[in-house]
Amino acid sequence: GRQGDVVLGFQDHEKEAQSSSSPYFGCIVGRVANRIADGKFTLDGKEYVLARNNGPNHLHGGEDGFDKRVWSVSRLLPDGILLELHSPDGDQGYPGALDVTAEYRLVNDAVELRMRARAPDPAAGGAPTPVNLAQHSYFNL
Repeated sequence: GRQGDVVLGFQDHEKEAQSSSSPYFGCIVGRVANRIADGKFTLDGKEYVLARNNGPNHLHGGEDGFDKRVWSVSRLLPDGILLELHSPDGDQGYPGALDVTAEYRLVNDAVELRMRARAPDPAAGGAPTPVNLAQHSYFNL
């Protein structure tokens, strides 16, 4: 029945964004969470070279991954908030643009998160792209 701050994190975004050894406190990481070996991948027969930020590897979206961005508030909801982020074609080396939303809601005394990612339709200039988002909070319970 007590209220308290149970999610670890920095007090302001600037300290997190400037940290070269970020623990990714409370962030949504992406475009691709985890490591991509040697900072490159092949999609539809074409090799893409990504920003490397973990030795020879690409980690959690690169040097300027989604965790370093300020997301826009799309809507305030009666029980939550909807955030959005646009990632342009070529962002951190990834092909194609990507539009991402994160919807946080309080449901029955629990926090619910729904993440969605959508590439523009190929007829509108969209291209296939990998995506694997992860919410990276550390809880102090």
